[in-house]
Amino acid sequence: MISNKLVFKNHKLYNVMNKTMSAAMKSKGCKLIVPRYMSASPIVEHTVIENPLDQLKSLSKSRNLCDKDGFRKEDNHWAFVLSMSGDGSSSETKAPILRTVNFQRISENGIDFIMKNRGYASNSLFVKDKQVSFLHTFGKYKAGEKVEQWRATGYCKPLRLEEVIDHLPEYTVVEMVASVRANKEGDERADMDISHFMELIQETRNDFANREISMLELEEAVRAWRFVPKQMEKMVGGPGQIMWDRREWVKEDNVWKEPDQLMPF
Repeated sequence: MISNKLVFKNHKLYNVMNKTMSAAMKSKGCKLIVPRYMSASPIVEHTVIENPLDQLKSLSKSRNLCDKDGFRKEDNHWAFVLSMSGDGSSSETKAPILRTVNFQRISENGIDFIMKNRGYASNSLFVKDKQVSFLHTFGKYKAGEKVEQWRATGYCKPLRLEEVIDHLPEYTVVEMVASVRANKEGDERADMDISHFMELIQETRNDFANREISMLELEEAVRAWRFVPKQMEKMVGGPGQIMWDRREWVKEDNVWKEPDQLMPF
């Protein structure tokens, strides 16, 4: 006797056999039942591609530079170089702007950092579609060791200061606030007395320690940014290697593609 309930545990088998068996089974009074958890549609397998930012974060965490959430650990030197062209207000005859800044946080969305809320470099980042270059290195190119170099291109977008303020080093914030206070006094930088500026820094440090600097003044002096890469490269090499190991990730439609292994030149 043929059972009137046949259950296929493998839905791929069902997809292949359904058309050829259904007529025969009906003629014998059988009914093909597919469990609810099965889908007659084919399975689409997705390859998980690692976000290069996650890889950089993991490596930085292993070197004790950041915590599990990607925030820079206290008193760590963890820096990168940012390069950009001018603000577009005049002919581009000046050399590109080059700044060394500290990582404040790294996440799957980008790299967070701060700059003083005044000046040519910070203002230039506001230019629409401004393209910037990024460089971070770790290690030494010497016998028995390797150097790791990360290069990227992308853009920067403003970030709410509240997202990183609790992790910023006091000395960085104090000097930025003191600089803005000095600018408000009206003297040109060249005419400013250095000893007076040192007094301003000390006064600002005391205000910061006593929590007498408002959030409004902090936002006036400190600007938070997030570098969002669209392309990243990782190069690893040392004197003991035959050649550099060079890999490139490219983001398309906000999705990272499978990395390509590039020639080292």
